Amino acid sequence: MDNFYTSVPLLRDLHHSGICAAGTVRSNRKCLPNDLLPKAVWLEKHQFHVAQAEQLMYTIWMDTKAVCVLSHYHCPTQTGTVNRRAGQQVQQQVNVPAALADYQVNMKEVDLCV
Repeated sequence: MDNFYTSVPLLRDLHHSGICAAGTVRSNRKCLPNDLLPKAVWLEKHQFHVAQAEQLMYTIWMDTKAVCVLSHYHCPTQTGTVNRRAGQQVQQQVNVPAALADYQVNMKEVDLCV
C-alpha cells in the first residue's frame, strides 16, 4: 500500500477481515499509537528501528531518507535483503526488515522510493 492510503484503522479493518497488509506510512499520520512512535531515534544509513503495539509493527529504515512501514503480519525480528545502488552501476545487498523487503517485492515499479 502507498503511504497516502496506509493507516492504522485500515490495517486493523483488513486484519479483522483476514487480509494481510503492509505499506509505507507517513510518519506524521493521525491515529498512529504513541507506543509505536519513537521518542528520538537517530539512524545511520541502512539502520532500522522497529516498534510493536497490539498487532501492529512500525518500522523506520534509513536509506537516503527515512522510510516508514506499517504492518500487522510481519515478525519484528525477521529481516530480508534488497539491492541498493552504491554509485553509478554497483549494486549491493542490504539487510532490511522483512516488512520492507516484502513491500519492495510486491510493489515492483509502482513505488520507486524504496
